[in-house]
Amino acid sequence: MARKLLPCLILITLSISVTSQSNKSLERKRARANISFISLSYLKAIDQYQYIYDSGQRDSLILQRLAISNQKIGNMEDASIWYKRLCADMSKATSEDIYQYAMVLKELKQYERADSLMNKYSEMVHIGKSKQYFINTLPVINTILSTGRGAVSEAVYNTENSDFGAVDYDGGIVFASSRAYAEFEQRKYNWKNQPFLDLYSVKEGFGTLMLRQFSENINSRFHEGPVCFSEDENEIFFTRNSEKFTKGSSEVEKVSYLQIFSAEKNGDDWNNITLLPFNSEEFSCGHPSITPDGKRLYFVSNRPGGFGGTDIYYSDRTETGWAEPVNLGEKINTPDDEMFPFYDKYDRLFFSSRGHIGIGGLDIFCALPYKNGYGKIINMGVPINSERDDFSFFLKDDALSGYMASNRIGGAGDDDVYNIDFPQPLIFPQLMIVRIFDKKDNSPIVFADLNIKGKEVVIDTIASEGRIAYEAIPGSEFNISVDKDGYKTYKELYKFPKSTRDTLYKDLFLTREDRYLLKGIVFLDSITNPFSGVKVSLFADDISINDTVTDYNGDFLWTLNSNTDYTVQFEKKDFFTKRIDVTTKGRKPGIIDVNKMYNLKLDKIELNAIVEIPNIYYDLGKSDIRPDAAKELDNLVKFLEENIQIVIELGSHTDSRGKSKYNQYLSQKRAESAIRYLIENGIDKSRVKAKGYGESRLKNHCKNGVKCSESLHQENRRTEIRIVDIK
Repeated sequence: MARKLLPCLILITLSISVTSQSNKSLERKRARANISFISLSYLKAIDQYQYIYDSGQRDSLILQRLAISNQKIGNMEDASIWYKRLCADMSKATSEDIYQYAMVLKELKQYERADSLMNKYSEMVHIGKSKQYFINTLPVINTILSTGRGAVSEAVYNTENSDFGAVDYDGGIVFASSRAYAEFEQRKYNWKNQPFLDLYSVKEGFGTLMLRQFSENINSRFHEGPVCFSEDENEIFFTRNSEKFTKGSSEVEKVSYLQIFSAEKNGDDWNNITLLPFNSEEFSCGHPSITPDGKRLYFVSNRPGGFGGTDIYYSDRTETGWAEPVNLGEKINTPDDEMFPFYDKYDRLFFSSRGHIGIGGLDIFCALPYKNGYGKIINMGVPINSERDDFSFFLKDDALSGYMASNRIGGAGDDDVYNIDFPQPLIFPQLMIVRIFDKKDNSPIVFADLNIKGKEVVIDTIASEGRIAYEAIPGSEFNISVDKDGYKTYKELYKFPKSTRDTLYKDLFLTREDRYLLKGIVFLDSITNPFSGVKVSLFADDISINDTVTDYNGDFLWTLNSNTDYTVQFEKKDFFTKRIDVTTKGRKPGIIDVNKMYNLKLDKIELNAIVEIPNIYYDLGKSDIRPDAAKELDNLVKFLEENIQIVIELGSHTDSRGKSKYNQYLSQKRAESAIRYLIENGIDKSRVKAKGYGESRLKNHCKNGVKCSESLHQENRRTEIRIVDIK
């Protein structure tokens, strides 16, 4: 749109030479080309500079102006050719040339090449905030290209000239157009040699479209462009350009700038046309958009003090008139161009911009309301946006349809009006934070199971920090449920407010429940590897109460009774069975986390695997089972009862003190004595074997003749079981 007179809000300087020179001189032709370029007559400038280029003058200024002129009128293919020639020698191209070349390539969908050029640009200059956005943007662009909102179709009333700025009015549409019409047909402006812009209306009637000039009172010999209407359609705000002349030492300068006017409905036409007070002859104002309540007017201006290019401002209507304009700030405005604001009934601001990341040319964005300003800025995605200029967005009150304009390929001509239709009302998600608290003391509750389910959202997660943030559709309903050990289940049907200008906090308060919850996670080889397929059984007084098989999370959860002893058993084929004891006696209601009490890692049964058990003590030189040794052997009985598939060898070992032959004899007797005890306590004799090793398998260096401490000798006096068969 910077290629269009009305949206650009550009200062036009027409230099008329007061001296006479020969038309045959190439320098004279170059001077005329320069005048055409400066006065924005880009079509004429292209022809003139092309003649000069063909005549042999091919310096960087000629290349640059051919590139810019083609870029301004939308001939991106030709513009890319001239920029390529200009930037072939980087020493002659400016950093701005490279930047503009990258922007042209984006409009040709050559995003990777554009990214590469922007990286080169960043090496040449210190990048300002706006242009920093365009460094390494390919991932963002790919996201935009994959984001689809609505469907667009070309309006039937477009022409080969510029048509844009469509808004609803009186059951029809009002828009701006540079089409040739009646007595205004011969009025043309230099930029593209098209007729001046006027306002037109179109309605359906008698099965056909009725097109006419909108108002003889408003249309003039200058440009009339984007308009907006009050809610009751009795007030109009519109853009019109004006001119003034100044005299220099050798030239006459004609300055064209834009101004915003208002008018009041009077019968079938408009009267009381008034120039709004914040206009000036020193800068431009245009593209008005009035809020539904009529109290604030958004518009575009290149007035001093902005961020660069054209910025979006607003002015509030007071009892005494229109207040001093306020710049929307750097959240919206950038050093590039922002234009065509549209404020809808949901307090959202739609606008077009080159300064925010887009997919080429002007893109349409939506700024969501936040506190006293605007927060998240959303690129509208495709097909609303294209690689070319997309602008003048308008949304109907039902948020199901609207209009926009674009000079995208495939239209009727220059800028064209497009209809937009959405499958459901265009409403963007807004940030919502759910926080979970204890109802009694307001303390945060962490690691609760949170489930949120609605038409547009399904969330099933663990709120590890006692809160989660997500985006919800304003006005939508969804069910919220929370489960947390030791608390009653929380359930609520919640409706997100239709309009909010701040982050919405939804606080949930859980009530404590006096119950015992047993939970744990079974692991395979480490605490990072939960074990699935493990049968977990719960026993009380040796009676099975409950059992489950772990899933991929490896976890289990049960409710327990008070004042009760329990045993939990873990079984898995080819793994050692594990049993642990848990009690609720003497405990307050709450969670019993087994992992804080026991190591729930299961060990795989492997043939010839050796398991060392607590030492079984004997009296000196004897093999009788002492009472303390019987306790350890009772544990071994339980182990064998739990793992009925294994056959073991019970091996007894001594230290090196004493004679080797005696140590061998004594260890064998002790092993046989332990085996007899196991058999007497119900273990099948086919599953146990005795083996005395004496001092033949010392664990350390304390062999005969080596002086060692008692603790080192103790390491060698041990009892081991070895898996010799798996049934």
